[in-house]
Amino acid sequence: MQDKFREPYHVKEYEVDADVQHVAKNIKEKSAAAEMNRLGTSGANIFYCSNYLSPQHFDRDASWSICSQLDKTGATDEWNFCYTEWSAYIQTRANSVWWFDSSHLHGTMAPAASVIEHAKRLRGGALSTGNHLTVRERDRHRAHAIAEMRRRVAQREQWWGDVVV
Repeated sequence: MQDKFREPYHVKEYEVDADVQHVAKNIKEKSAAAEMNRLGTSGANIFYCSNYLSPQHFDRDASWSICSQLDKTGATDEWNFCYTEWSAYIQTRANSVWWFDSSHLHGTMAPAASVIEHAKRLRGGALSTGNHLTVRERDRHRAHAIAEMRRRVAQREQWWGDVVV
């Protein structure tokens, strides 16, 4: 089997490798299994990130994560994605997409302090914007609990509907 983490990905706008299909399927299956809604407080999350910066860390997500870099200005070696556990470094650019297992060590390649200071002064503008889609474990648990509560309410309503007063 090829080591895909060592090969460069060439991503065209609006077109991604067939491998992402199993990632999207994983997110849909995890959402369905937890009885998550497609939108709202008990659904999968998509985060809009503006100048997002995170040190190396692990997450406890229930599914794969899909990220997209919508726009990026500045030096090419800043605001990039590091999949440290696999020794992978993704140099992001506008309209790029990548996916990863967030339970593995990952984070952001930090820009210089002067770049961060400049980003703070943009007042609503950003040097880096993107999206992050995942099923967080805590949201999966909450969705399952909400679905169970709805079933119990329906059972109580049915029971009270059957009671003759």
